[in-house]
Amino acid sequence: MIHKAYLQSTDKLRTAFRSAKVLPSLTLLDILSPSAYQQVCRQLPLLSFIREEKSLSHSYGEAVPSPSLNSVLTSAELYDFISAITGRKVGSISWKIYSLTWKDYTLLHDQHREKAGVDIILDCSAEWPAPAGGQIMYTDGRGNVFSIPVRANALTIVYRSRRIQRYIQYCNHYAQNKKRYLVMGKVQ
Repeated sequence: MIHKAYLQSTDKLRTAFRSAKVLPSLTLLDILSPSAYQQVCRQLPLLSFIREEKSLSHSYGEAVPSPSLNSVLTSAELYDFISAITGRKVGSISWKIYSLTWKDYTLLHDQHREKAGVDIILDCSAEWPAPAGGQIMYTDGRGNVFSIPVRANALTIVYRSRRIQRYIQYCNHYAQNKKRYLVMGKVQ
């Protein structure tokens, strides 16, 4: 499932992950084999997305993984790989699937602060136009902002301290009728 070159380089990847001082993170391109990636992507549009819209905090579609998708996301190979990179044993990951299109976003809000932890993001956005926005952004509240690249078949692992918060940039009119699918997990 995971590209063999990555499985053979976990020590180097762990070093790269830990080397960032403000936002320990790592983005791995072409993480899944082509067949595994296609298997995941074929299932996403078939999920039952529920629109979540609260104008002061967010707008997006959200779904839980199907049983077949969950078998990929909870595989021992993926959990062991993430454990090797973060240096922490992964007991479980709480997964959600997001569907973004024109006018979708999330905002930072003092009443909803995420706890420190490890975020896992699998990007399944093959046809998403770069000018459309929809980037995942992390900020430390001091003016420093870090963006996660929009790239199909990319896995990003981010360690968030308690002062780092995440939001999704507004998806503008360039999105038109396209959808951006994000598989996002929090290590428990």
